[in-house]
Amino acid sequence: MTCLRVLIFAVFACSAFAAPPHHHATVDAALAQAHALLTGHFLCPEGLFWDYVGEIPTPQDCADGRPNAKGWNTPISNGPMFTGQYLWAMCIRAKRTGEKADVDLCRRLAGGLIRAASVSDVKGMIARGFATDGRAHYPLGSDDQTLPWFLGLHAWVRSGFLPADEKAAVVGKMTEAIDAFVANGWRPLSDGAFKGKPYGNMKRGAPFRSSAGCLYIMRAMDELTGDGKWRRRYAAALTECPSPGRRDDLTRAAACEAGYAPDTAFLNVEPGLLWIYTPSTLALKELFRMETDPALKERYRKGLQANADRAAKFLAKGLTFANTRVETFKAANWRTGYTWEPQMTFADIDRVNKSANPKILGTRKQTERNNMVAPLSAAVMIACANDVSRRADVETLLRHFDYSVFNIVDFYLAETAWFAFD
Repeated sequence: MTCLRVLIFAVFACSAFAAPPHHHATVDAALAQAHALLTGHFLCPEGLFWDYVGEIPTPQDCADGRPNAKGWNTPISNGPMFTGQYLWAMCIRAKRTGEKADVDLCRRLAGGLIRAASVSDVKGMIARGFATDGRAHYPLGSDDQTLPWFLGLHAWVRSGFLPADEKAAVVGKMTEAIDAFVANGWRPLSDGAFKGKPYGNMKRGAPFRSSAGCLYIMRAMDELTGDGKWRRRYAAALTECPSPGRRDDLTRAAACEAGYAPDTAFLNVEPGLLWIYTPSTLALKELFRMETDPALKERYRKGLQANADRAAKFLAKGLTFANTRVETFKAANWRTGYTWEPQMTFADIDRVNKSANPKILGTRKQTERNNMVAPLSAAVMIACANDVSRRADVETLLRHFDYSVFNIVDFYLAETAWFAFD
């Protein structure tokens, strides 16, 4: 009898693990909670997302590079990266609802993105976020910020909500930034102590990530401007190799068809860096939408499905998250969590970043990254492929989370995933 009771208990325990109780009765309820928190708690006055709510760096912090010249681990680390993807999703929401509040939100987000490309004395630089004065910023841009910045504004221009003069102004700002970006060798612009020292290169590197990003921008600029140079660049880029002399000889078209799998030879993508692959997957979805050549369109479709198939195994990790809160979010201790020194080179920055003290900064941020961000990134990839066979699994994940317990803003990916389904 004792053995039977143990067996029965084990069966029920396994069932509970496989299908944990949902925090929300419906997906609508889950997204309503997420939306209210994102728009009411995490949006800075200038219209960009904070990474988390905490002490905002001062202009002097940005000039000094405290805690580091990239601004990593501060609330203003990834404003355009997160906001751009969210604006892409909110444009879909606004078109579906027609609600003025949704259109107004899109305009606010777009305003933040435009401001990010307007506060530097270097034309084309896209700031990561704003200091306490609403203008100062860390000196380094990045391709991580550039692609989502473009995704969001492209969606806004296409939304149908802009009058002709406003649309022309936004396209003008996009053209200015991207022309400068391309003239810089597809490398982000920087200013301050790092003026003329770009960090990253969208056209060279991990094959899928670099290919989807640059091909999308070229194809989208053709759609926005009708300038034939962009279509010619796009056609030529399809046959280029994004990582010549490295670990593969894929063309850009082949890299898009393969999805992010080949990139795992370059980066530790799974699952910790899945979140940096949601912009390139959204870009591939946009390439699929815009492409008119049936054969190339099919290659893009295959890439979307390849990403969905590969990432799907990470959905279940989210269901293990217990929806618990912490009293203190230690990652917010950016002012004391690093051993600071002046930084004039990338080696200096890396040294400061590696000085992060886990006793001061804690582990909660990584817990949320592992158990919320990676699963939701997988959900975005599934939705971008419009993989209806896995839609119920995505819904289960979205309903599971109590979004109020999260300290980092990355749960914007929940709404992004939902609106990425066709």
